[in-house]
Amino acid sequence: MDSKMKEHRGEEVREKEKRKKQKMIQRLKIMLDGIPSPTCLISDEFELLDQNEHMKEVYINKTDCSVINVTEQLQGIPVAKEQILATDGFVNWEQEINQRYYSIWWMPLGMGINFYYAMEITKYKEIEKNLTILSNTDSLTGLKNRHFFHQCISNEIIRSDRYLEPLSLLMFDLDHFKYVNDSFGHPMGDQVLKKTAEVVSDIIRKSDVIARVGGEEFMILLPQTELVGAMDLAEKIRYALENIEHKTVGVVTASFGVVQRTENESEEDLYAHVDEAMYQAKAMGRNCIVSFGIENRISHPMAMARLEWNISLESGNKELDRQHKELVDIGNSLIYLSFSKAEQKRLEMQLKKLLRHIVHHFEYEERLQAEIGYDFQKEHTKEHQILLEKALTVKASYESGTMKSSDLFSFFLDEVVVGHMQMEDKKFYPYLKRNTLA
Repeated sequence: MDSKMKEHRGEEVREKEKRKKQKMIQRLKIMLDGIPSPTCLISDEFELLDQNEHMKEVYINKTDCSVINVTEQLQGIPVAKEQILATDGFVNWEQEINQRYYSIWWMPLGMGINFYYAMEITKYKEIEKNLTILSNTDSLTGLKNRHFFHQCISNEIIRSDRYLEPLSLLMFDLDHFKYVNDSFGHPMGDQVLKKTAEVVSDIIRKSDVIARVGGEEFMILLPQTELVGAMDLAEKIRYALENIEHKTVGVVTASFGVVQRTENESEEDLYAHVDEAMYQAKAMGRNCIVSFGIENRISHPMAMARLEWNISLESGNKELDRQHKELVDIGNSLIYLSFSKAEQKRLEMQLKKLLRHIVHHFEYEERLQAEIGYDFQKEHTKEHQILLEKALTVKASYESGTMKSSDLFSFFLDEVVVGHMQMEDKKFYPYLKRNTLA
């Protein structure tokens, strides 16, 4: 009798709990229908109890969505089942469903009922993505910025050490960029930077990372790349930039430093070495490449045998000064190549470049003197002819092997720079100033 009564009472309790649960579900269903987001009720056994229309629109029969631990009874509703079982409480996760993003909440309500609520956060994800892009991107060129590059190189150093893979770093700086901004304005300088970024981006590999790290300074991280490969890339970029004619501005070359990371070399040392290499390239006459490999290996005996541009050489005429600066750079590069015993073909090409520039420069200078009414233009033109004949003689002597590198340096310094630029050209500078005042 007692056992039957207990069994009867147990059935009454269970029935009472069942009715109570059903009433709770009915009340919750009213709430579900009023919620403007996908919402449903799920049992502790992960069975679907009820859902609103928004839930059906998002999930039902959506078999192409990415889901986490989908339970068949839930008809395609993504549920983080393992996470829910592990916490046995409130759970929140983000989920991409049909190219939309949702923040999903799982909240136990008691009586074996759980509240499943999905709030769409697609627009916030897009904002987050855009903010991440903006924080990692140089706004002018569209390249990565210094902040992102530092993060990237730190990760690649760890990877390089772990897998014993080579890692190289390339840095380049646009030559005489201050002159570009001062002479043609910052908008034109910006166009040069944009074009440079575009050209270099087309040359590098997808695995390489290029960033604008300063005003006119760029760095390229080269994973799984040894020094030889990095040098080849630097030459491709150098050659490409040398052969681009920017509107109004003309050609803007670059100087390159290249480094291959040594074993256990720190990030700071790597930056210091590539920076030093690049500034040596500047000292060598610009528009060239200086490398530091695994043995810290290249010495440059011509580091001090060069001419520095200074204010005493300036005329005040922007185009004339630009041509004079280019003349000095070409000459310095030629001297560097001759002392460093570069291959004959490359040296001869630089010598021809110097001669072409001298011819072009003399023509411009003679037209300018005619415009400003220089009284001694005929005498100056004669000096041009004499100097050009000497230059042709130097070219022939060097190609025949009868002239030493030191003789080439003496010709450039004594005849071109001191003899002509400092002595002869300065004679008509007052006419330039007089013409400007007029």
